[in-house]
Amino acid sequence: MEYRLVCIYQKKADDLVDVRVEVGHETGSRGIPPFVRKVSTDELLESSLSVDGRALLYILNQNGLEVQPFVLNGDICSFPSVSALLSSYPWSYVQTKRYGSLKKGTYTLYSIGRQNPEQGAIDYGELTIIDLTHWNRKIDVRIKYKDGCGLLYPFYNPYPYKTDDGSFKLRSADEENRLLSMLQPYKIADDGTISVKDNDIDFLYSLRNAGWRIRVPRQGNRAYLHFHQSSSGIKWFSTEAEDTDDNVANILQAYLKGRNYVELEGKFAIYDTKSIEKSGAAELTEYIKSSGSPLSLYEEPSRLSAAEKSAIEAGLSEKIEATLRPYQKEGVLWLAEMRKNRRGCLLADEMGLGKTLQIISHLATIEESGLPHLIIAPTSLLSNWEREIRRFCPSLSDAIQVQPLKPDCNYKIILVSYDILRIHIEDFLNVDYDTIVIDEAQIIKNRQTKKYLSIAKLSSIQRIILTGTPIENSVDEIWSHFMLLSPELSKVYAAIRNESTDADRFALISSKLLSPFILRRTKEEVLGELPPRTVKNIYLEMSDKERAIYENIHRMVSTAISFGISGRVSSIALEGLLRLRQACVSPSLLPESINGNYHEPSTKQLAVVSLLNQFIKEKRKTLLFSQFTSVLHEMETLLNEANIRYVALYGDTRDRSTPVSKFQTSSEISVFLISLKAGGVGLNLTAADRVIMMDDWWNPAVEEQAFARSHRIGQKNPVLILRMICRDTVEEKILLLQDKKKHAADIFERGGEKLSLEDLRMLLS
Repeated sequence: MEYRLVCIYQKKADDLVDVRVEVGHETGSRGIPPFVRKVSTDELLESSLSVDGRALLYILNQNGLEVQPFVLNGDICSFPSVSALLSSYPWSYVQTKRYGSLKKGTYTLYSIGRQNPEQGAIDYGELTIIDLTHWNRKIDVRIKYKDGCGLLYPFYNPYPYKTDDGSFKLRSADEENRLLSMLQPYKIADDGTISVKDNDIDFLYSLRNAGWRIRVPRQGNRAYLHFHQSSSGIKWFSTEAEDTDDNVANILQAYLKGRNYVELEGKFAIYDTKSIEKSGAAELTEYIKSSGSPLSLYEEPSRLSAAEKSAIEAGLSEKIEATLRPYQKEGVLWLAEMRKNRRGCLLADEMGLGKTLQIISHLATIEESGLPHLIIAPTSLLSNWEREIRRFCPSLSDAIQVQPLKPDCNYKIILVSYDILRIHIEDFLNVDYDTIVIDEAQIIKNRQTKKYLSIAKLSSIQRIILTGTPIENSVDEIWSHFMLLSPELSKVYAAIRNESTDADRFALISSKLLSPFILRRTKEEVLGELPPRTVKNIYLEMSDKERAIYENIHRMVSTAISFGISGRVSSIALEGLLRLRQACVSPSLLPESINGNYHEPSTKQLAVVSLLNQFIKEKRKTLLFSQFTSVLHEMETLLNEANIRYVALYGDTRDRSTPVSKFQTSSEISVFLISLKAGGVGLNLTAADRVIMMDDWWNPAVEEQAFARSHRIGQKNPVLILRMICRDTVEEKILLLQDKKKHAADIFERGGEKLSLEDLRMLLS
C-alpha cells in the first residue's frame, strides 16, 4: 500500500503550533488525497513513503505515537531539526478553524530554547515475533532507551525522542551501531524487520545473552520468551519461564506436523528444528513409541559377543572361497546382529560393493536351523545368484534349488523369481524358511500388488532386503519395504503419517526411524583403491535436417500442450518428451509422418562409431547404453559395416551369461550393446573401462546403475564415461534436471520414478 503523509498546521494561543499528521492514499495527484483512519505507524513503516515522509514517520514513532490521531505538539515542533523538516515538507496545509478548509502553506515554528538536548542511553534491543506460523520471517527490531516513552525504529536520525517525563533527548549513533551490529549476518529491512534463516534459535540465544529481549504480541500485551534446552539438546524459547514435562512432547508433536511453533492454551513456544534433527532423535523415537508403536524394535540391540564374532570369522575362513574386504566383513557381522535381535533389515550398499557375497557369507555362517533359505530375485538374476553361490561357497553347490514350482526342503537354498513365487504361492506357503532374501526390492514397492502380498504371507526367522538403488523409491515405497521386513513397523508408519503433513518433514522423520535397520555404504567411503571415474559430456551439433525435424516436433508439442484438454497435459507432455528424445538420438525412430522419411545414420550414431574406432585402437573395451532398443539394433548394423565385434543384451535376451562371459574374456569383442532397462542390474563388466551413454534419463539413479557395471570391485583401470548430448535440445535440460535431483539425493528421495508436471514443463520449454 502507498500512503502520503499530510501536515496540517494549527496555531495555539501561546503562539506555539501543533502539526496534525493525516494519512492519505498516494494517488499521484497534486491535490489533497482522501484521508484514511485506523492506520498505525507500523503499517506506515511497511508502506511506500517519500524520504521526507519516512523522516516524519520516525518523529511520530519517537514521540510515542503508534495509532491515529497523530499530533506533533508545539514543544517537539520547536526543535530546529524538526522545524527544518516540517518547513520544507511539500504536503503542508494551514487550518485556521477546527473544521475549516485547508490552504496550502505553513505557520512559523518558534523555538523555545531547548535546541540542545542531551544524548540518551540505550536500555536494550527488542525483537518481536509477529507471524507465529513462520516465526523466523520479518521479526520486528526495536530499540529501547532507558527513559524513552516507547520502542524506537532501528534507524538512527537526528530528531529528538520523548522521555517518560515529557522532556526530550537525542539518539546515540555510536550506541545504536554497537547494538545493531549484533544482528549480523542478518540485515535490517526498510520495514524495520529481519528474517532469520533456518529457524536460527542459536542466533536468538546469542542476542538474549547479550541483553536483547524477545517477545510475541499476546492479546495486546508483551509476552517475553524464555530460553530452554532439554538434556538431549532440543532448544526452544517459550512464554513459560519454567520448564514443564509437557514442553518437549508438545514440541515433538508440532515437529511431526511440520510446524515450527507450539501454541496451546495461551502458551507459545518456538523451537529449533535442527536441534531435533541433530540431537533429539532419541526423544523423538520415545515420543513415537509412546504413541502406540512397537517398543521392541527400538530397544537397545544386543551386541554380538566375542565368541559369536569368532565363530563367524571361523565360518568365513572355512566355507567362503573369497577374501572379504573389511567393510564386507562388517556387513556380515551387522546381518548377524540384526538376526540376533530378530530385526528385518535393508542392505543398501551402493552397486558394485558385493552385496551378493555378503549375503552368501551370512547364510553360510549362521547357526544351522534345519530350515531352507529362500532367495527371491528377478528371473534375469537367478543364474547370477546360482553362479556366485557355487563360486564363493562350494559346499552349497549341490544344495541349490533353482526356480522350483514347489519348494523342496531338502535343499539348503531355494532360488525363485517374483513371478513364479506369485503364481505358486500356495506351495511356497507350506514351507517355513530360515532366511528370506528379497533382491532388487524396488520391484515390490507397491504393497497392493500380488507379488508384495505373496511375500508378506511367508514365514521366516529373518528377512533381508537388498537394493543398491533406494534413491529411486518414494518415502511411502521405502515404508512398504520395511513393513514387509517387520510388520510391526506398520504402527510406526501410521503414527507419523497421521502426524506429519509436511512432505520434507515426513521424509526426515522416516529416515531417522528407519535408519537403525539400514546399512548403506558408498564406493567413495569404502573403496579407496578403486580407480578414478571421469564423466564428460560430448556436445554434438545436429545436422540441418535433424534440427528441422526436432524444431517441428517441439512446435507441435508446445501447441498440443497449450490447447490440451484438462487432465491430459501430462500425457501429452510425456509423449512429446519421448519424441524429442528420439529425434536427438536417431530421427529414424520417429513415425515417417514426422521424420519426413529419414532413414540414415544420425549425427550421434556416426559420432559414437568414430569414438568406438578410437577406443579399439587404444585397446579399450566399451559399454554402449541406450534406453531405446531400436537404436541399439541400428547400431548393430553400423558396427557390422565398420567390422567392429560386439555382443548385446536386451530385455528379451534369455541367456544373459553367455554375452557377459564372451565380453569379459574375449579380446576380439570390444563393444557391449546394452539397453538401460535390461542391463541396469546384476552385471559385472569390469573388462570395460569406457562407457558411452547414447541417451540419458532425468533420474540420476538410472545413470548410476549403468556406470556401476564397469566402475566396481575388480576394475583396475580409470573409467571414462561419455554422455552424448545434442546442443540446444531437451537433452541439455535433462542434465539440468539430473543435477537438481542429485542435489537432494537421499535414500528417502521422494518421487524418484515420476516426473512432476513442473519438471515436464521445464524439459519442454
